[in-house]
Amino acid sequence: MKFIIAGKNIQVELNQSHFKAAGGEGQIFIKGQTVYKVCDPGKMIPEGKFKELSVLSHPRIIKPEEILLNTKKQPVGYTMRLVPNAIPLAQILTKIYREREGVTLDVMLKLIQQMRDGIQHVHDKGLLQVDGNEMNYMVTQDYNDVYFIDVNSYETPHYPAEVLMLSIRDWHVETKGNRCIWTTMSDWFSFAVLSFYMFTGIHPYKGRHPNFTNMKTMMVDQMKANISVLDPQSIFPKAAAYPFDVIPNAYMQWFKAVLAEGKRLPPPKDFQAKIEFIAQIKKVVGNNNFHIEELYDFANYLTGFYSQNNQEVVITKDSIFYHRQKKEKPNKSIKIGYAPITRTPIVAWIDDDLVKLKNLKTDMELPFSGGGNDLMSCGGRLYVKSEARIYEINFIESGSSHIMAAPKVVSDVMEHGTQLFQGLAIQNMFDGYFLSIFPESGYCYQLKVPEFEKYRILEAKYESNVLMAIGIKDGQYDRFIMRFSKEYDSYDLRIIENVNFTGINFTVLDNGICISLTEEEKIEIFSCQKDSQSIKSIADPVLEADMKLCHSDSQLMFAKGEKLYQISMKK
Repeated sequence: MKFIIAGKNIQVELNQSHFKAAGGEGQIFIKGQTVYKVCDPGKMIPEGKFKELSVLSHPRIIKPEEILLNTKKQPVGYTMRLVPNAIPLAQILTKIYREREGVTLDVMLKLIQQMRDGIQHVHDKGLLQVDGNEMNYMVTQDYNDVYFIDVNSYETPHYPAEVLMLSIRDWHVETKGNRCIWTTMSDWFSFAVLSFYMFTGIHPYKGRHPNFTNMKTMMVDQMKANISVLDPQSIFPKAAAYPFDVIPNAYMQWFKAVLAEGKRLPPPKDFQAKIEFIAQIKKVVGNNNFHIEELYDFANYLTGFYSQNNQEVVITKDSIFYHRQKKEKPNKSIKIGYAPITRTPIVAWIDDDLVKLKNLKTDMELPFSGGGNDLMSCGGRLYVKSEARIYEINFIESGSSHIMAAPKVVSDVMEHGTQLFQGLAIQNMFDGYFLSIFPESGYCYQLKVPEFEKYRILEAKYESNVLMAIGIKDGQYDRFIMRFSKEYDSYDLRIIENVNFTGINFTVLDNGICISLTEEEKIEIFSCQKDSQSIKSIADPVLEADMKLCHSDSQLMFAKGEKLYQISMKK
């Protein structure tokens, strides 16, 4: 496809290799350091609005920059600045993600302040954000910076906003005919909803109050009635959220006024002094349904657990433990793989686009020249995304202390349209979503998933023939559960609709039994085999959302706080 930059007579050619994503208004391409949005017919923003948006000059606001013309000199899109390797803000909201990836309260404080400053800039320029939902912000992979996107939807003096997500809508605004009269205060209400979510890990209106029982309209009904999770009668999975005392006092007073009392006020300008949050973890004991045994206290918050042939590796906030022996942890996001013969654990991380490897038995780094921009572990194997390819790191062994590593390409992928999750890759291609699954060394299976269309996939995990994913569509979060045939050419599917987005929490034991802890803090037990019908569901007060499930062989375990437990059903 050939285009021209208006006013510059510069030609741009875009092809499939530049494709990033397709949405409701058009297609996104990335070439060099520029993003190109090619709008669907009738979706191009008017030139007048283009000019009115040009007053925005804040460096975190990714506004339309230049008009894109087709070969007939008709405006069909526009360019934007590129934010490299950014992810949706929605992806980092859950407590499970934040604890696994080290997204601390200090990080959230910084992002919230950046968002407040950006919204104030929009208002100072005489514009309104209106649809300030969690999908309209992108965060850099180091979590240091947040950027405003979907700026073309902002309300400008002569172009009213037309669409916004229900979950951040101010239902108390005045209406004139069929049009809502948005204001700076309705923008600040949306910011209150989202910043509360960022502080606590839970949406302020997604609790369950006894006065509101219609599951389909519960959130909106509670927003209209100013009934938030701050109400003492509101029930929500407390272990999935951070205690509300992590919220700075000035912001808590503002949240009470805006979310619970219906007042409309701008947010505080500054935070209090730095807050040190120390989690209070209550003692976990068994009951009539479960036998629970504490295995070890690591004196530091657990973020990951790996096991192959009893070679157990525990990741904490600051350290790595191999056979409970403390090891140094790189100051990066890490993954663990295993050499296939000796099952020697290898820690892997990416530093300046170079893959680093270290033998945990010898504490020696392995020579390796491979690069990449993303890394995952699946079934004890390590995979790296490098531009338009995914390669597996193969380990060649001569005893546990003599291990070499070499890359082997297992899949070609869309460079900009592919994201690695836990155990799989998901590609957003021209004609839909495709999964890339790596069930064994040297193999990659790709499947199209029509059910993902019109969703934005925020989180996914594949383990031993079970895949779970969280997608958002029209402001609603749905959870997908898939199991595959032996040939990976078909799957069965369950969709749990309108879930409270608390993250994905499941593991598959070596005997093929999947154990899942749901958003409602219930245990589901089912086979990993496709078309198996039996599902056992257990509700029990001992079950809490912050029990991060894992396993060693066929023993179910969970991490909670600084401790590792094993858990089994009583007969």
